[in-house]
Amino acid sequence: MNYRTVFHNLGNILMIESLFMLLPLLTAAVYREKTGFSFAVTAAFTFAAGMLLVRLNANPDRLRAREGFVIVGLSWILISLAGAFPFYLSGEIPSFTNALFESVSGFTTTGVTVVSNVEKLSRCILIWRSLSHWLGGMGILVFMLAVLPLRAGNTIHLLRAESSGPSVSKIMPRMQSSASVLYLIYISLTLIEAVLLKLGGMSVFDSLLYAMSTAGTGGFSTHTEGVAVYGSSYIYAVITVFMVLFGLNFNVYFLLLMRKPKEVFRKTEVRIYFLLFFLAAATIALSVYHIYGSAEESIIYSAFMTAAFMTSTGFSVTDYTIWPLYPKIMLLLLAIVGSCAGSTCGSLKISRIVILAKTAFANLRRLSSPRSVKSIKMDGKNISKETISDVHAFVTIYMMVLIVSAVLLSLDSDSLSTAISAAIAALSNVGIGFGSVGTTGDVSFFSPFSKYVLCFNMLAGRLEIFPVLLLLMPATWKKY
Repeated sequence: MNYRTVFHNLGNILMIESLFMLLPLLTAAVYREKTGFSFAVTAAFTFAAGMLLVRLNANPDRLRAREGFVIVGLSWILISLAGAFPFYLSGEIPSFTNALFESVSGFTTTGVTVVSNVEKLSRCILIWRSLSHWLGGMGILVFMLAVLPLRAGNTIHLLRAESSGPSVSKIMPRMQSSASVLYLIYISLTLIEAVLLKLGGMSVFDSLLYAMSTAGTGGFSTHTEGVAVYGSSYIYAVITVFMVLFGLNFNVYFLLLMRKPKEVFRKTEVRIYFLLFFLAAATIALSVYHIYGSAEESIIYSAFMTAAFMTSTGFSVTDYTIWPLYPKIMLLLLAIVGSCAGSTCGSLKISRIVILAKTAFANLRRLSSPRSVKSIKMDGKNISKETISDVHAFVTIYMMVLIVSAVLLSLDSDSLSTAISAAIAALSNVGIGFGSVGTTGDVSFFSPFSKYVLCFNMLAGRLEIFPVLLLLMPATWKKY
């Protein structure tokens, strides 16, 4: 383990986070909110700590895969800890456990909250919650790769460790160029959504915050009732469309910019993603029609909630807990399956499910024809045995973490649906569920122990488990 490389990169991450705290600090100055002092203090200490780490570990060595996973795991823990202090120091979330929970939920784009009355929060705190979603969505290490000319080689290890899905590749020859393109696309889509929401009657402040929450597929809102407070079909439609767009692999947008639309729809994952969305939304709309008595409302609500669960965004516009059993099961399954690799979403990802299915059918073919040897392919390319092994390992560990966390949460839950859906909501970074978790994602009723279980789930889900588990292995910390 090259500790100099690890600490140097962690220092850069802390300094970048401190600079982003200037936005809520500026917001506090504009609206004359005294809670802004918490951002000034936290930003100063975070920047100083980051600079100290960089100065003491100058000239970092070559970056290897192990350092990449460790840097990603530790950096997300550190940014969550630093991000909790504004909540705590401002007094708006007086318990540090709750403040840390809110911070972890924000950066992991989960959106589950301990705040029962969102309207009481100051504007600078509200913008920090949504900004944490936005930073966590694309990844703060990806941002670091985009803006800093890192001297350590093989920086793709950072991108692979932080990005979602079974594989990550560069979309341009240079790693920094790839990260820059990803963030330019991310920023552009966020601003377009903000403008469209403003045209729908939202204030500038709300449109920006909802756009950031949607972009990061988070779920934090400026109102306790969430998006439902607006009661606007136009706003629901805009957010639905952008939830679906942010559920796509961002390489898709690069291909569109390169004028290669045919290559986009040749991708198996993209085709299945849209097929699942439209099939689920249509069947759920038919199932809930008798509740609303209107085709328009049934379609709007079903499409919105399908996108919210499938992309792990976690917004809510209706009380889906009163829906029949079929849509409830569909929403839970969509929360587990998720959307595309390389997106800002959580969950297993469609590409992994496809690989599992192809592997299963290949094994069945071998049973019927033992002498037949056929490689497993996706999009015309052979899937390596290493990738297949990684997918099986990931899904196995994912289910183990889900089961164990559900058992632990059952010690503090009022029903089976609460324990299971809370575990899924955190591990899949969805944020909403069933039972007492409800449509608002409020888990303030849980004990501190359960909240730390949920924090682990949220971090493990966002970082796709391996970086978090590697931190717990003694072999990870041995020097080369």
